[in-house]
Amino acid sequence: MCCCMRYIQAFLAAWNAACSSTQASTINIPKGKYVVAPVSFTGPCKNAGVTVQVIGDLIAPTDNSLWKGDSNLYWLEFTNVDGLTINGGGSTLDGNGASWWNNVCSKNQQTLRFSGNKNMVLRGITSINSRQFHISLDACDNVLAEGLTIQAPGDSPNTDGIHVDSTNVHLRNIHIGTGDDCIGILEGTSNLLVEQVTCGPGHGISVGSLGKYPSANGVTNVTVDGAELSGTQNGVRIKTWPGGKGFAKDLTFKNIVMNNVANPIIIDQFYCPHCSGQESGTNVKLTNVVYKNITGTSATEQAINLACSKTVPCEGVQLEAVNLNYIANTGAQAACKNAKGITINSVNPPVSC
Repeated sequence: MCCCMRYIQAFLAAWNAACSSTQASTINIPKGKYVVAPVSFTGPCKNAGVTVQVIGDLIAPTDNSLWKGDSNLYWLEFTNVDGLTINGGGSTLDGNGASWWNNVCSKNQQTLRFSGNKNMVLRGITSINSRQFHISLDACDNVLAEGLTIQAPGDSPNTDGIHVDSTNVHLRNIHIGTGDDCIGILEGTSNLLVEQVTCGPGHGISVGSLGKYPSANGVTNVTVDGAELSGTQNGVRIKTWPGGKGFAKDLTFKNIVMNNVANPIIIDQFYCPHCSGQESGTNVKLTNVVYKNITGTSATEQAINLACSKTVPCEGVQLEAVNLNYIANTGAQAACKNAKGITINSVNPPVSC
């Protein structure tokens, strides 16, 4: 196993050479196991085609002194690069998170962060046991992420799979099992397509939480088409903070299978993990939300829960070809409040709002 400080210098030297070249360049990380301290690879580069070919396995250090300071919140970070491609040839990023999960005062230390990148491809990487978030796409544009595997124990705290607050993003053929949201979709996301995703364990696929921090950037044009969730705490969820501001519109969840999932379909406009979550004078505006061809079993009796705000009701909610059965075979239930313009066609359990 290779030393973290010695090899980080080699990786940075290779990056600087590739980034400063006027020709498209490839960096090869060969077979082997490399312990690598937190590092940031920055642009802009002089070319629009840097490829990182990862064959070896990268392992995060357990020495917490290497993670001190706000500059070391991210283990591997790529910022402001146009035309970045990362190809994993069966390689694994091991975040060594178990030594960190009981640290109640921990900051959000992430395995792989992309910030301000354009025209980016992430392919064939396995990420395991992140300290907290596995992958973040922050303020990026035109991203394809495919063929990924993301794993952490179901009881590992805040080990979200993929967080997105970017534009024109395509996630496909991704297998996620974590201790938090498999995919979290946040303010600033627009034109997101999610396909061929499996999720479990975890907290499901979530839009939000939204509204905790005021933002002019909402969530628009999100489609989840083709997913299978198994044993998760939620299925497809929209969660907003009472008293928050913002918007989310044109959200579609379709062709989804639920296997023993608690809360398969849920809108929670009273999301507040450490308070009562009561009605407030403001909330995030939800418009045009579609659930179509969603089938399977619910681990809870309430399979559908549309809990919208009274002061800022949901509008344009559509449910079509939904068939969810309670695993106990006693009949699933649905709850709905403050949803305007709701359209229902062939839905089990029946929804009345």
